[in-house]
Amino acid sequence: SQDCGFCLVDIGHFPAKQFPEYSQVGYRSLQKGFDIQDSIVHVFQKGDDLPYKPIQDLETIGGYLSTKENKHKNEKNCRQLYPLTHQHHLSFWCDNQISETELQKIGEACLGEVIQQIQTIDRYKDPCSGRTSQTISVVYQSLDHPVGPKRSYHLHYHIFGQSLANVFKVKLR
Repeated sequence: SQDCGFCLVDIGHFPAKQFPEYSQVGYRSLQKGFDIQDSIVHVFQKGDDLPYKPIQDLETIGGYLSTKENKHKNEKNCRQLYPLTHQHHLSFWCDNQISETELQKIGEACLGEVIQQIQTIDRYKDPCSGRTSQTISVVYQSLDHPVGPKRSYHLHYHIFGQSLANVFKVKLR
C-alpha cells in the first residue's frame, strides 16, 4: 500500500451491529457466509506525493539548512500508525572519505526526516589507482509520508545517491 501512496492511519473493530444490511458472503461462495464477529477494519489514507529532487551543489545545501524553505510538509495530515523501515547500502568511489556528518547534512537537505540513520560500514583503498571506496548503510522511515520498498529504493539511489554524486563528485558503484 505504501508504494501506491497510502498510509495506515487507523485500525478498529468492525461495528457489525451498526450495519444490519451488510452481506457476509464473498469470495468462496454466495451461499456460505463468513464470520464477522471480532473482525478488524484497516483504514488507509492517500498520502502526499513528494517532489524530492537531488541536491546539485553545496550552495543549495547552505540555503536549505539556513532557511528550511524546502522542508516537505504533510499537507494531508496523514500520520502512519506503523511506518515501514527500509535499510539500503550504497557504495561509491571517492577521492577523499566523506564523514557521516557530511553525509547526514546531504541527506537532511534532500530528503528531510525520511532518512533516519547513516552509517559507514566499509572503506577500501585500491592500491593500484589510489581511489577510496566507501560503503554506507542508510535507514529510511517516515511517519508522515508513505515510503514503501520501491519508493525507498528510488529515494536511496536516484535522490540521495545522485545528490552525493553532484556535491562530492563521487562515482556510484
